Amino acid sequence: MAAGTKLRFAPGVMKGPAPLNCPGATHTFLRAPADGLFEGNLPAPAEQSAKAFGMPSGLVTQRIGCSNASFDVHRAADGRAWIGLDNAVLSWSRVSIASSPEATVQTLLVQHFAADLDFSPATVAAQAALLTEALSKQMKSWFERTKGSEEPPELNGDPYTDSQEYPNSFQLGKARITGNRAEVTVMYQGEGRPAYPVHVELVRVNDAWRVSDLRYRDGQKLSQLLNR
Repeated sequence: MAAGTKLRFAPGVMKGPAPLNCPGATHTFLRAPADGLFEGNLPAPAEQSAKAFGMPSGLVTQRIGCSNASFDVHRAADGRAWIGLDNAVLSWSRVSIASSPEATVQTLLVQHFAADLDFSPATVAAQAALLTEALSKQMKSWFERTKGSEEPPELNGDPYTDSQEYPNSFQLGKARITGNRAEVTVMYQGEGRPAYPVHVELVRVNDAWRVSDLRYRDGQKLSQLLNR
């Protein structure tokens, strides 16, 4: 495939040259250990083979289901991506991100999964451009307040996935937009466990959508837990 070839991903769509053209696509994002890349076809040791292709550790696989095939796009947190096609490994760099609630949530969760679902001051700082200033400040204050505390925190587990047993995959629902506010429902799936939702609330800041809060299955919000 020629250099400069473009692929476009959107809800229900993968658009590119044949065979990478898939209307009605489904998108599932999965945690991706090296030995699972390219359907397990990397020569052993898989970590070393992946590194030879320029692939960092901590990739997220975007599995795209089409009417007659499926494709795995392996994504890095910095926007690079790789796909296996006709016994070749093709790589892309991200040119742009659509200004949409779904794109913001997808970027945030790809970064989060690539960091092995680590919730720490360092990872929150790296995600600051995707969060509202108010939520970033709440998180920073929570880390400072709970550092070294012997009391169990109200926030116990990963706040993005609402789980102590980390999920293996997620799917994004279509955004519900009302004015400058939006909500995207993320469905998480853990091995042997039923799927469950986390509702991501966003606000439009200038021309960008930013995550302002999370609402969980029990109705509680992340902002409430961070303030306790």
